[in-house]
Amino acid sequence: MKTTLFLMASVALLNAQGHVSGSVMTGKIPVEGALVSLSVIPAAAPAITKPYYAVTKTNAAGKFLIENAPAGSYRLCGQLENSSLVGSCDWQEPTPVIVRDRATSDGGVLSLEPGYTMVAVLEDPSSSVLQNRGRTYGAEVSMLVTAGHYFKPAIAVLGKNGLEYKAIVPFEKQLELHIVSSFYRIADLEGKAEDRGNAVAKSLYFTREQKEIPVNLKVLGVKSLQQ
Repeated sequence: MKTTLFLMASVALLNAQGHVSGSVMTGKIPVEGALVSLSVIPAAAPAITKPYYAVTKTNAAGKFLIENAPAGSYRLCGQLENSSLVGSCDWQEPTPVIVRDRATSDGGVLSLEPGYTMVAVLEDPSSSVLQNRGRTYGAEVSMLVTAGHYFKPAIAVLGKNGLEYKAIVPFEKQLELHIVSSFYRIADLEGKAEDRGNAVAKSLYFTREQKEIPVNLKVLGVKSLQQ
């Protein structure tokens, strides 16, 4: 009898489900169409934690509802794609929420703050980076913006003056731009970057009053040819 009751309780626990509701705002303005993700927080014994990930979008009032999530501890993140708003989990800890059986948990308000569009222009006189991308092993230049243990990759697009790397970053926060390449020698045209072997690091800090001025970098040559 005890074994049967234990098995029934275990099955009930495994089948326990609940909902999560909340809203996404920028200041006092609701954000429509924001992506909200719910992901499980690994337990102390990760081997018995089942992976779970759900995504939904906010309505016109900035509200969201994620239904039928297994009971447990989760983190909530919000973002608005193709916008200049900083995602709620990009540079700070995610919002924790506990899902309980047959209940709707309050996920609160996920705040998306206006951000700065960081643009790094990579001047490449010989077009070597473009010509070798995907053709020559290791012939890549990637960029990453960091703040402590938080990081965000900069997305490369083709601009008027060569490759442009873009990332939405927070205002008034000490950041570092890491330009990573084991193949090319990269220079900061302002001369303020620090050479760290396979990476060049440049400190960044943007105020809310600051105009959008690109970070100017230049490809000086291929490292292997200089050795």
